[in-house]
Amino acid sequence: MLAAFVVFNFATIRADIPSYIRACGRKNPNYDQCIINNLNNVRDHLCEGIPEFNLSSIEPIVIDRIAVFDAENFKLHVKNVKVTRVCDYTVQYARTDSNRLYLELEFRFNRLIVSTEYEFNAHVLVPLKNEGLLSISLDKPSARAKMNLKVVTKNGKSQIYVSKINTNIKVSSFEYKFDNDEKDQLHQILNNFVDNNKNDILTKVLPIFEKKLGEIIISIFNSVTRSNYEKLFPETA
Repeated sequence: MLAAFVVFNFATIRADIPSYIRACGRKNPNYDQCIINNLNNVRDHLCEGIPEFNLSSIEPIVIDRIAVFDAENFKLHVKNVKVTRVCDYTVQYARTDSNRLYLELEFRFNRLIVSTEYEFNAHVLVPLKNEGLLSISLDKPSARAKMNLKVVTKNGKSQIYVSKINTNIKVSSFEYKFDNDEKDQLHQILNNFVDNNKNDILTKVLPIFEKKLGEIIISIFNSVTRSNYEKLFPETA
């Protein structure tokens, strides 16, 4: 009878938690590895959506507009930026503090694909202007997220959420391709500009992607864990 009661209560507690997510006991010496396992297990579902937590697919990541270069005589803007293959990642490590209220993660993406529209406007002897499509491939970029977590009590129930996050993205190399049309001269100017300013472009663009990634991580973490603190992070599991 007691065994049946325990099994029933465990099943009830787990009823709204997908089977591929495991509880990580806060006193578990392998707590960090448990976090890694959960994040690796959940990756495919992030791009499908997780209805148990009212999470829609995180792909594509969309950014409305970025001013890549905005000098008086040379402007390159991109709009409708869409990033795909964001679920093709591996968690390299997770680190927490003794109170489990600090979490640091590092992800390694196999490849990220960026599809966007570009607007180019320059004055090089004569005015030049063009619009078109641009595709970018980032090979094995990595991302690190440092999070401060906070536990609060609401209606007698403990809740956990991200109170602060800092994200950093590293890109060692990228390839790009402007749409094929008959404006070869314009494309050559664009190619020369990008090739000669790759570091400046990354310095300008990466903080925008880092901010967006931080917002996504907060949304995922808070949606999954906020009301499930005791289920996902009990003292022992």
